[in-house]
Parts: sequence; structure tokens; C-alpha cells
Amino acid sequence: MSRYVRCWRLEHGRAGVEVVIAQTHEPGAEGEVDFGEFYAEIAGTMTKCHLFVLRLSCSAKAAYVAFTNQGQEAFLEGHVRAFEALGGVPQRIRTENVPRNIFDLLWPTPLCGRGPTAPSATVVNGAAGSFSGT
Repeated sequence: MSRYVRCWRLEHGRAGVEVVIAQTHEPGAEGEVDFGEFYAEIAGTMTKCHLFVLRLSCSAKAAYVAFTNQGQEAFLEGHVRAFEALGGVPQRIRTENVPRNIFDLLWPTPLCGRGPTAPSATVVNGAAGSFSGT
């Protein structure tokens, strides 16, 4: 659609200025963390899995770790394994879509009269596998 609109504007003399905001990141300054979902066959069963991704903002080099949950254990282990695979720790980590249980881990102060929640059950990590790459 955007290509169509751009062509239409050119044909009708209404070409606009394309705006691009370049982002620059210093090496080692920032890493971005997020979980993605995918399905994998594990022991003959299609299983919903969660892919932990830590991507360095400057180089776009990334490390990936697959888990069967997004619990605190997976969140922390994902960081440790990513730092090992990438050979260091960025100065700052930017997280996306942080699950509620991770908020309690990162910011353990009372919020609206509530303290950190205790885990309702301990879930064995269940790592489905991992790999690192760019």
C-alpha cells in the first residue's frame, strides 16, 4: 500500500519528503531483550515455546535461547547464556513486553500497596535448546 501511495503521489505531483530518523548506538552501550513465540515438536508433541533474544543495538549481533516458558528462571538464564555467547555485557539493557513476574524481580518495591508476588509454582526450566548467532 505504501508503495502504491508513493507512486500515486509522484504521478500527481504530490511527492512528499520521506522522513528517516537515523539511530546511532555506541558499541557495547545497549542490548535489546524480548521473547518471541514459536511451536516445536518435542517428544512427538507440538509444544508452544518462547525464544529469548538479546540483540546488541550497534552491531545487531544476537544470541537466542529457546525455553518452554517465560518464567524468571528463563529470563535470567537467557541473559546469562546470551552474555556468554556474545562475550560480554552491554552497559544498558532495554526490555520489551516484560511479563508481570519479571517486574517483581526487576523492581521489588511495593506498587499500589502490593509487594512482590511469590512464585505460585516452581517450573523446571525446560530449555528446548539454544543457539547463538548473528
